[in-house]
Amino acid sequence: MDYIHNIRKKIGHSAIILVGTNIVVINKHHQILLQKRKDIGTWWVPGGYLELGETIEDCAKRELFEETGLIARNMELIKVFSGNDFICKYPNGDRVQNVICLFEITDVKGKPNNNSDESAELRFFSFTELPAFDGIAKIVFAEYVRKRKAALKRVITSL
Repeated sequence: MDYIHNIRKKIGHSAIILVGTNIVVINKHHQILLQKRKDIGTWWVPGGYLELGETIEDCAKRELFEETGLIARNMELIKVFSGNDFICKYPNGDRVQNVICLFEITDVKGKPNNNSDESAELRFFSFTELPAFDGIAKIVFAEYVRKRKAALKRVITSL
């Protein structure tokens, strides 16, 4: 995070391109882990931005651990997102164009804990009881469901 803070000291709220991760964690009960974010107050999957010298896979593992206390045992890259739909303005005025690498993790070590400065709450949701997503989260989740349609259909019909 020092990298982004250093850039922001120099350019203020001007738009920058940031590469980051979103991590879909699915537990053995076929539920998805969501965090209620402190910065924007909405539910979404854990994730965050790449640090200098870090691989995108290491970023996903680090962000998952920092935000949930979970350790990823395996993960799969689902899709990379970018473009006009991924430009956003944060409540503090910072503007970014996101490049998002979406990962899915189905095997983790540990139990979720909410010791993060970024999470107001962590909770597993069934796919039939998810909160409404909007903006970037809605686009990313719709594509996740599209790519995982067959597997998710089996999970949802078994509930």
